[in-house]
Amino acid sequence: MNQDELKSAVAVFYPALVFDRVIGREIRAMVEKILDWVLVVFIVLVLMAHLLRVSDTFSAQSSSFVNFLENWQPAFLGMILVTLALCLVMRAFQAFYDSYYFFGLSTILPEADLSSVKPVLTFEAAEAIFLGQSSGDFTGGFIRSSLGRYVFNRLGVSQQSLERFMSDRAHVFLPSDFKFSRQSATEPLGFGGVAAAIVAADAELFKFLALHAVTPKDFAGAADWMERTEIMYRHSKRFWGRDVLGRIRGIGKDWSVGAPYALLRFAHDITETGMLSQNTAGPEEHLSEKNALEAVLARTGEANALLVADEGEEALDIVFALGTKISHGNVLPPLEHKRIFLFDVNSFIAFAKDKAKFESELLHILNESVRAGHIILVVGDFPNFIESAKSLGSDLIAILDPYLTSTDFQLVAMTNPGAFHQGLEGNSKIVHRFEKILVKDSDEKSVMKVLEDKALVEESKSRIFFTYQSISAVAEGVKRYFTEGVSSNKAFHLLAEIVPDMMAKKKTFVERSDVLDLIEAKTGIPTGEVTTVERDKLLNLENILRERVIGQDEAVKAISGALRRARSDITNPERPMGSFLFLGPTGVGKTETTKALAATFFGKEDAVIRLDMSEYRTDDALKRLIGSFEDGKAGVFSSRLREQSYGVLLLDEFEKTNKEVLDLFLQILDEGFFSDSSGKRVNARNLIIIATSNAGSDLVWNLMRQGKKLVDEKQTIITEIINRGIFKPELLNRFDGVIMFHPLSIEDLQKIAALMLKKLQKRLAAKGIELVVNDALLKAVTAAGTDPEFGARPMNRAIQEKVEQIVAEKIISGKAPSGSKVELTEAELA
Repeated sequence: MNQDELKSAVAVFYPALVFDRVIGREIRAMVEKILDWVLVVFIVLVLMAHLLRVSDTFSAQSSSFVNFLENWQPAFLGMILVTLALCLVMRAFQAFYDSYYFFGLSTILPEADLSSVKPVLTFEAAEAIFLGQSSGDFTGGFIRSSLGRYVFNRLGVSQQSLERFMSDRAHVFLPSDFKFSRQSATEPLGFGGVAAAIVAADAELFKFLALHAVTPKDFAGAADWMERTEIMYRHSKRFWGRDVLGRIRGIGKDWSVGAPYALLRFAHDITETGMLSQNTAGPEEHLSEKNALEAVLARTGEANALLVADEGEEALDIVFALGTKISHGNVLPPLEHKRIFLFDVNSFIAFAKDKAKFESELLHILNESVRAGHIILVVGDFPNFIESAKSLGSDLIAILDPYLTSTDFQLVAMTNPGAFHQGLEGNSKIVHRFEKILVKDSDEKSVMKVLEDKALVEESKSRIFFTYQSISAVAEGVKRYFTEGVSSNKAFHLLAEIVPDMMAKKKTFVERSDVLDLIEAKTGIPTGEVTTVERDKLLNLENILRERVIGQDEAVKAISGALRRARSDITNPERPMGSFLFLGPTGVGKTETTKALAATFFGKEDAVIRLDMSEYRTDDALKRLIGSFEDGKAGVFSSRLREQSYGVLLLDEFEKTNKEVLDLFLQILDEGFFSDSSGKRVNARNLIIIATSNAGSDLVWNLMRQGKKLVDEKQTIITEIINRGIFKPELLNRFDGVIMFHPLSIEDLQKIAALMLKKLQKRLAAKGIELVVNDALLKAVTAAGTDPEFGARPMNRAIQEKVEQIVAEKIISGKAPSGSKVELTEAELA
């Protein structure tokens, strides 16, 4: 939008904006309140004068006061008229202002005076731009606007800091420097859009926000939030609007059809029992699913829906949203005056203890519902209802089938993806009678709106103030650190947990770090600020790893860099923390590197989730890993990741698994998650994934014999692996790095021998025996434990046979008692 377009867009609100500058909102509100009180006082005085004059009970002592009232009563009456006139004038001014203030306001129920013409700007955006155009300073205009300072408060920026910024600014940008644009042709430019344009153009503001740990996205998001709260307040002020009047309940709903008394024993009317207040979803969340449910239930026949959602709460939120629309009267005509009943399956099964009672009572309820003709029955965990009926010897689907075709009865059933695939998908009657509606994960924008509303509710109940960054951290944290996908319910509950946590800390100001600390406490995944100890470890990670990993500098550097990037939170959050393919011969340290990484960074070698991929080469390998819905067995891999979502995933002998499993890891490396057999999402984004492979080892040895350096021949080896069909190029490209492990030199093997002997020294020291490690011992162990084909693998066996055996004999024979020193001679080692 150019400057001329902006001026014409602002001109729509110009009278109200000028009026605001002449007499501000706060002043008008204060004057109205004072006039109201003055009017009340004068009315009371006139009434007192009248009552005291006609009453014979007042005493002589009060006669002077009565005389005063009587004498001044005409004046009081005059003041009432004057004050009333002033009140009406102020109300007229406010009505004039409101005609612009409410212009373009979107409503649930359409109103001709609001929806006939849509403005290009929202009122808040117009105010900020108007102030910017008037002063020639768009940034200053934004800050001086009615919501400007509230935005900075929500971002944790103090008023003192903001005032210093305004006074210290070295440069005021020209209006032509700012580029304002609408997100779409149908949506007006909002306050958040103005904020985004300002921070994009004003480098000083960008720097100021960065110093307060505020990103441009946070700035625009906080502005959107503040505007949305203002719009909600605006809606509440329009007491005459259809949205408000539509909430007033009618009477005699059941007079024409009667109440479903049998159903009421086992079900609750969600519109009558206050259950709609339990809805945690925002108005835009799951919008396509809400519209689909409304469209299905508005059909003339077979108007039944099957909601398939990971969580029952998400499916219920969609039903509650429909109940809200029915309650407000903003629903498709066939659904007007419908009543939604939530059926309590467990209560009904407990009541109907045998087949006869089950069927007779269920038929009574169904017939009653059909006679009523305005009932939508909602059944949660539908597969459980079917199985419970089957345990009593009854066929629930056969009983329901004739009613599912009725025009006077509608059923909404709920299930999760696993139960749907396992028990419902293969039933032709269910597939034919029900329209399946798959409830997808909530997007981050919808989750943010739910959290913003929840934060306002929590703030009203407690003395806690949420910054915008803290709410954003909740939304991001749920998506990144909690398994099985994003949902507003998880975010909703996490936000609710923050309040008691802050009260325990005796804090009232919720910052991003507070949320990250709570997530770290719940998941065990480091998310907060890097501590001094952790910083030292990360910066010296190469040196720490080299104490255990010998001769493989390329791998050490690659892993160390990946961990530093992951911990500094600059990696792609939608992929694993790091992923590497270790290529090389057997016994060169691929597995040991993984163990060293787990012990160093994750604190223990148990942080390794190890899968021997040679065990997953058969046709059923994928089912064994992610589960099978046919037999209901959980997958080994999906179960392990749910138990331990943070650590190192070691895929040993990766080349030996089958094609389906390789395709699974192609998705995991690319997206950071996969779905198990039940359709539930499993998070793999908090893992370092290391796949080891001996593929191309023969080529490595040939190149080494030719005296070539593996560093120079790495691409040749990878190309040969692709040509042999071992790995697809797209799979190799998904890894953050393909690392070549070199065959070990004699010097490397001696260092490994020294490390292994050091472990033996520690075990003997616990018994009070000192083992002397000299050159002769190192050479003997290295010579016995070296095998070009198996690398350092034989080293442990050599120590057992050459050293441990001799020491054990000395201990048993009494030649090496506690407190002694053992030094093996060349003759003993021969």
